[in-house]
Amino acid sequence: MHCSPKAMGERVGTAKSDDGQINLKLDRPVAPLEDFVVADGKLRFTDLGQKHGVLSASIYSYSWFSFDNQSGRKSPVAGVSSDAVPAGLASSSEGSFMGCTLTDTKQTHRAVTVVFRRDGDQWKPVGIERTSL
Repeated sequence: MHCSPKAMGERVGTAKSDDGQINLKLDRPVAPLEDFVVADGKLRFTDLGQKHGVLSASIYSYSWFSFDNQSGRKSPVAGVSSDAVPAGLASSSEGSFMGCTLTDTKQTHRAVTVVFRRDGDQWKPVGIERTSL
């Protein structure tokens, strides 16, 4: 599938598939990030705009937090803004939750928050929230 810049960054755009053209209507522009994974102690993701050649790569700020699934409360981890999982979160026990909000540094109204759950020695994504103000 090939997406136009409008499909990624504006309210209405088009996407071309092998069998024709599809109109997309988006409620709001969002950061085009997918495939979140924690690997080698770092948060990795795919920037679909860059991957498909329709948007230049964005730079994101990282805001890490621990997450209490019972109360829904986030506890920010101060002083950390990189793709590296903070040491205090990386050593969390089985069943713990952590998350990170990625905010586009040029278009700060675009953010994606991803929440992970500790499962054995891996962090599995369990929730994604996309924000556009």
